[in-house]
Amino acid sequence: MIPQEELAIWLRALRDPSAEKHCGTLEDYDNPKARCCLGHACVAFGLERADDQWTQDNYGDDIVLYGSHDGEYEETVLPKSLSMRLNLSPGGNFIEKVEIEGQNENGAPILFDSLVHVNDDSTLTLAQIADLIEEQNRKNNFHKTDPLDGESLDE
Repeated sequence: MIPQEELAIWLRALRDPSAEKHCGTLEDYDNPKARCCLGHACVAFGLERADDQWTQDNYGDDIVLYGSHDGEYEETVLPKSLSMRLNLSPGGNFIEKVEIEGQNENGAPILFDSLVHVNDDSTLTLAQIADLIEEQNRKNNFHKTDPLDGESLDE
């Protein structure tokens, strides 16, 4: 579970009326107020915005990186230091997929496996994502390790 004190800080950042939603990367390079739900966590917990460590995506667009003094920077998921602090996998992966809204073209429910996908592929606002995070944390439905590589964040 995400510790309650950290959860409160993150939810407050997501529910801030001035917070803007961005999809695809932690932060919109051209609009630093627009971040994905994980990017807002990076700012809320004071991670460095790596102004001297920029890169470009496959389309040649500039990307903002967040990280820490140890030189670990990320563009689309939580850096390991924050992932460990929140007791959450870098992408905010769910143990059980979560049904958010509507149905797909076959009439089946739309299921999401992580906060990355909820942020980027749903129409939920940041405040609604905050509600979802709160609910899924209460249900203890977040992976503490990255399910893709099995790396333990408890070490």
